[in-house]
Amino acid sequence: MSAIPLPEAVAILTRVAASRPELPTDEAALHLRVVRALDAFAERGLPVAPERVVPRIAASHGDLSLLDPMVAILLESERAAAAIVARARELSPPELPAEASAALSFRRVVVDPAESIGRYLPRSVVMQNDFRREELVRAWAAAIGVSIEGETAEKSARALERLDYRRIRADEERLQIERSVLAEHAEAVREKQRREAEALASAQRE
Repeated sequence: MSAIPLPEAVAILTRVAASRPELPTDEAALHLRVVRALDAFAERGLPVAPERVVPRIAASHGDLSLLDPMVAILLESERAAAAIVARARELSPPELPAEASAALSFRRVVVDPAESIGRYLPRSVVMQNDFRREELVRAWAAAIGVSIEGETAEKSARALERLDYRRIRADEERLQIERSVLAEHAEAVREKQRREAEALASAQRE
């Protein structure tokens, strides 16, 4: 069974971070990269008509910034592309016409994960370090039901849980709240001690 090679995929994302750390603002450039990803699908026996995908991406109101690094993995990793296209083929609805079925499967394994993962792990965060890049690869694989090369499903799930940016952010926010509460408590104690000292000094003067 084909699987995504994690170190190779992370290395690709690292190159993306170095070569174009900011998201290209030219929509035409991003759409061209999506068309190249569709070519990768066609080369592996699952042709998808661009007119069935690109207009939907252009009309989307969601954050699709992750399409840029995800398409890079599709274009630069033969094994990752093979695993993702194979999964898309499995998810192709047989009851639909071939073109509609292929387009839907592409959206299910590329566009939909980009949007859902991007809600909590935007491209700008993924570009920051290898931990977040690894999380993107693992989250994408988990979202579409593809294995990580050399790992059991249980190991992959534990690794993704360990990396979960949402949990880390929640922990950071909770720690910040605890620090604020402790700081307020310390300030209240100091204020009480000050008032007691002033009262004692006043009593001694009398």
